[in-house]
Amino acid sequence: MKHLSLSLAIGLSALTAAAHQIDLDNIRSWTGSGPNRAALAIQFFTDGNPNPGTLIWGYRWENDETPDGLDLISAIAGDSDRLLILIQMTGNMGYTLNGVGYSNLPDELLSYINYDFDGAVHDSRISFGFYEPNTTMGQTSAPGAEVPALIFNAIEDAKTTHIIRHPLDYTTYGYPAYDYDWWKITDESAGIWNSGWYDGYWSYYTGSGNNLDNLGYSALGMSSVKLNDGDIHGWKYVSFSAGDSEWLAPVYIGDNSSLAPEISDVNAEVTEYYSIDGTRLSSPPATGIYIERKGARVSKHIANTNQ
Repeated sequence: MKHLSLSLAIGLSALTAAAHQIDLDNIRSWTGSGPNRAALAIQFFTDGNPNPGTLIWGYRWENDETPDGLDLISAIAGDSDRLLILIQMTGNMGYTLNGVGYSNLPDELLSYINYDFDGAVHDSRISFGFYEPNTTMGQTSAPGAEVPALIFNAIEDAKTTHIIRHPLDYTTYGYPAYDYDWWKITDESAGIWNSGWYDGYWSYYTGSGNNLDNLGYSALGMSSVKLNDGDIHGWKYVSFSAGDSEWLAPVYIGDNSSLAPEISDVNAEVTEYYSIDGTRLSSPPATGIYIERKGARVSKHIANTNQ
């Protein structure tokens, strides 16, 4: 992403490994109810631009419930007005996570998600037959010219669920369209979006304890991983051109799944200041990190520590 401008309180990426620890008691945004708790960690790839860090949400469930990794991320996305996910039924591994986005403003990102049908059709890496079924891969039928309408409907449905369910899936066609590289964001100032399969992918890590660095790569899909109390499920986008990256410092999502203070006034003439934890300030602090909001744009600043 070349022109990333996020309404996010960006954490310090130069913190020590101790900063990669997650304290469930510090999580501010919870979905569900019950005595059992787990954390969802999401880390985007920003192609050299400032990265907001590893975003953290919490999930609770009752003792008589048996949620899995899909339930975890689906429930949190459904409860958030800023988190957006793209999932697809791909076969024996169940649902896979193909795209994740986080928007600057509530329910903004879906307006800028675009599917490049022509690009997907002409991508030789994709084995799915859009106009003729690829029977050698087990594909039983082809959607043809209906693809744009199917994608449009899936995006429209996601306006209430915050989950885009990829319509070109295994259940319908016998073989899924691994075309996630062609789901793109048309305005990068609207938020952050990573989606891919051949250019990169969302890698899945699971574990317990309180340290992101101790998570292990999951050999199972999220539909097959049952949640245990105290678990951490981490998703990290890996770009094949840049390689894998280490976990970044955790950033606890604020109320209403917002990393920045809720925007109640979009007047570009009004400038407000907040501490890194979201506390409103009367003026910029003399030292330390603070957030400046002017209208709908939010930026991070480090005050001059030499004065």
